[in-house]
Amino acid sequence: MNYQSEREKRYNKIDSDSEKIIVDYMQKWINNGKVERDPFVQISKMIPHDPKKICHHWTNKLNPKLCLAKDVPITLHEKEYIFEWVENYLNSNNKPISWKLLQLKMKEKFGILRSRNDLKNVWNINKRKMIKRDNHVNIVSIPLFENYLAMNDYISYFLQPPSYQETTELVASDMILETFNYLNYFECISDSVIPL
Repeated sequence: MNYQSEREKRYNKIDSDSEKIIVDYMQKWINNGKVERDPFVQISKMIPHDPKKICHHWTNKLNPKLCLAKDVPITLHEKEYIFEWVENYLNSNNKPISWKLLQLKMKEKFGILRSRNDLKNVWNINKRKMIKRDNHVNIVSIPLFENYLAMNDYISYFLQPPSYQETTELVASDMILETFNYLNYFECISDSVIPL
């Protein structure tokens, strides 16, 4: 039973009443000179959420100083800075990305406090695109052979039907070229396609 209540605490969404309590408490905490060491622990005693979740909600949604991407889209210059900063960080550190540090660097450079979630989203979208691009097989990038014999061998090796395995390579090659006429196809596209 206790486990379920802990689980509910963790996965329950923070409602608008709880958000109001967080904002009011944090405003008082800031105005009083940030005397308490961890205000999120104190807030967790008032609402049914753990300090980590409250902190995450404050730093990514409720902080009035935040400039959220849904309100002010992230510019191309900001995105380029994020990509460059994260790559440099990963190359020079053997630890997880410090989104808090990037958030502060972005504030210094652009004068805008972006949420850590927005920074993560920009990086992760870019990362997925890079992975997709690296794994993408471009059919047009098949090497174009200058030598007819090399092309002939290439086609006969890869496109030879299984039923013709017992025939000689020369006969199979001629049959494929007659049927599909790939040589003319490659001659037509050789001027317009640049192999990658």
